[in-house]
Amino acid sequence: MKRDYFFRAAVLLLAFAAMTAAFLLSPAPVTRPPWLTAPSPTEPPDTEPPEIHGVHDIYVGRYAAPAYRQGVSVTDNSGEAVLEVDSGGVNTNQPGVYTVTYIARDAAGNETRATAKVIVSGVTEEGLAKLANPVLESIIRPGMTDRDKAYAIHQWIKQHITYSTAPHWVQQNIARVNEREDLIEGAYRALALRMGDCYAYYALAKYLLHRAGIDSVVDMEREPGYEETHYWLLLNLGEGWYHYDACPVRSKVQPRDGFMMTESEAQNFAKNWGHPEYYVYQQALIPEGVVIEP
Repeated sequence: MKRDYFFRAAVLLLAFAAMTAAFLLSPAPVTRPPWLTAPSPTEPPDTEPPEIHGVHDIYVGRYAAPAYRQGVSVTDNSGEAVLEVDSGGVNTNQPGVYTVTYIARDAAGNETRATAKVIVSGVTEEGLAKLANPVLESIIRPGMTDRDKAYAIHQWIKQHITYSTAPHWVQQNIARVNEREDLIEGAYRALALRMGDCYAYYALAKYLLHRAGIDSVVDMEREPGYEETHYWLLLNLGEGWYHYDACPVRSKVQPRDGFMMTESEAQNFAKNWGHPEYYVYQQALIPEGVVIEP
């Protein structure tokens, strides 16, 4: 029994000694100092600028809004880039050749620029007709009398053209005191922008009436000497001469339709509205033989 005991004890001691020797003789891990550690690989900085595609010269009619971004796109190696359009030097109210600048920029700050011409053409009757045709087709029907046509035109203008007294309209109106704006241009301005002053209303009404076959009109203008001018028409549909004014007025006290007003109706409206000068017109504008219905 004692022999077996000592034998087992010896085996355990030998096993423990072997394990201890293996642990002590195993190589220790090598730890490099921080200054000898190689840096991890990094991507090189992005220096490639984005590319702008599809930039082209733009032809646009006067007063129209250019579609600067149509057909223009940007690509970049990062997959992200923004496109800015600098059109500050373009004046669509004045025919001429202008420059628009496209600026593409990515997240790294790389930038690409491209320019194009913006050609603003003058107003032509052909261009006006393209805008007016859909309007006339939508309101003029076979079998209509001239009165029906004139009323349809009057109502369409009142419902679809917004009166504007913005500074640029006022400035143009003052300029016309010395130099009358072309009728075609005034009508085009109203249709292209769907807004305008009294001259735009007058010009559009006269043009659409002409296109509808109604030409028995007289141009009317307020007597000079007042702070503001006003334009409207006299119209004869075979029943005498009446005031025809599609320009809206802001009066809650005195409503006014403006369609085929007699002289007394026009003057009473202006007086009750608080602007008796509104329809004070130049007598020299009335052709011989034209008598406004009282």
